[in-house]
Amino acid sequence: MSDTGRDDERTAEPIILPAHIENTVQAIARLHAAHRARATPLQRLVERATARAGRPAFVALLTVLVVAWMALNSPWLRSGARRSTSRRFSGCKA
Repeated sequence: MSDTGRDDERTAEPIILPAHIENTVQAIARLHAAHRARATPLQRLVERATARAGRPAFVALLTVLVVAWMALNSPWLRSGARRSTSRRFSGCKA
């Protein structure tokens, strides 16, 4: 056993699965391989983007950017500055 209390993966015996589970795992692997082979470049781009966006580092970066944006806007709003209103939205009054 290693310091973490787990067996070393290189020396551990392979796990023997029942045939029906092994067949299911192989079928899913084939399904994934077929999907990757048929995916368009746009689909691959979206898949990479969503994989990166789901990582904790991305969430942390997004949080830092939002907090920085709020911090930069805070003194401007406290100074009494009015938000600019575009002419195209001037007819939209609540």
